[in-house]
Amino acid sequence: VTTNHQTKQCVKYRHTQVSFTRGMSMAIVNFLSDIRNAAIANAVIVVFHVYIAFAVEGVSFLVIVLPIGGLIAAAYFVKG
Repeated sequence: VTTNHQTKQCVKYRHTQVSFTRGMSMAIVNFLSDIRNAAIANAVIVVFHVYIAFAVEGVSFLVIVLPIGGLIAAAYFVKG
């Protein structure tokens, strides 16, 4: 094997390794961005629904919402 061939193989391997690392980094960033966008969208939806519930039903809807919210929060903290 010539030195030139070894150099080409090394450069090819290094390029593949860098491309894989760069691809993984972008995939992680895109995934986290998607999670952040989904969380923001869900927060907007929840705020809208709470606003509508207050406007239509008044404070009495909290009698139903608070226990359910408590169960969901408990499940989140217990199961993680």
